[in-house]
Amino acid sequence: MRRLLSVLAGAAAVLAAVADPVSAATPGQNRGSPSIEAAVWYHAASGRGSGGPSCTYATVDPSEFGAADRVQYQADKAVATSPHDVQSERLPDGTLSWSTTSGAMKYRYMWQHCDDGTGQLVWALIADPVNMALGAYDHLLKFVPEPIGTFQPLDAANGWAYVQVATDFRLPAWDPVTVVVRAGPFWASATATPRVLAFQPGDPARPGDGATCGAGGPVAVYSPVAPGDCSYTYLNSSASAGGRFTYTFVLTWDVTFDSNVGAPLPPRVLQTDHTDTLAVAEARPVGQSN
Repeated sequence: MRRLLSVLAGAAAVLAAVADPVSAATPGQNRGSPSIEAAVWYHAASGRGSGGPSCTYATVDPSEFGAADRVQYQADKAVATSPHDVQSERLPDGTLSWSTTSGAMKYRYMWQHCDDGTGQLVWALIADPVNMALGAYDHLLKFVPEPIGTFQPLDAANGWAYVQVATDFRLPAWDPVTVVVRAGPFWASATATPRVLAFQPGDPARPGDGATCGAGGPVAVYSPVAPGDCSYTYLNSSASAGGRFTYTFVLTWDVTFDSNVGAPLPPRVLQTDHTDTLAVAEARPVGQSN
């Protein structure tokens, strides 16, 4: 292979996501855009180390080349058409490109743009789909919301639920969330799709009791005539628990990954939760005070 390939074979590519870091334990902050750009940092084996330029990569367009670039392009094209380990392939955008493998690392023939103002034809180290998918997953955690629910019906004056009365619970949304990480022409995405909402009522007299629902039930229109799929009936008042039950919503998401680089991560399961308190009172006949 040409000298550029031999140099790149000793290089390392690190994805530096342009986004504010956020703790994985604090989901749903909705910071920034769901699509972020990542820079492929090229650290040459010649000793530049971390001082190397930050570069992005684009598909090759010979019509934009100068005389020197055309010479190099034709030389590399001759290599690509020889009995070698270089293969031609069509990218998702329809562009014909060359790729090769050297030392178990994959390269693609591309035009390199660097922040030091240089540009050249290179065998570019392909962004690793697993690392990009991990970056997308970390970014996804900022957009997957906590399941902050509401209840109906509640007492209009006091805001409490009643025992022996079906209490429906709802979420403000039930939509998939997708984020994308891009590095030049390469991208990876992570999509979280809500699957099931679990309600843990927090009645210490009924440990393990609760209700689950999904398939759009958490955003269904409330009907006072009949309880919906997302409904729970308290059998005890919260008087014995200090006046309020501590309930928890747990929302389970199915996370899938996609990439135009190669096989990304296998599917994952993500859970977000939200805990709060709710007063539950016993209904009494009119005029009875105790």
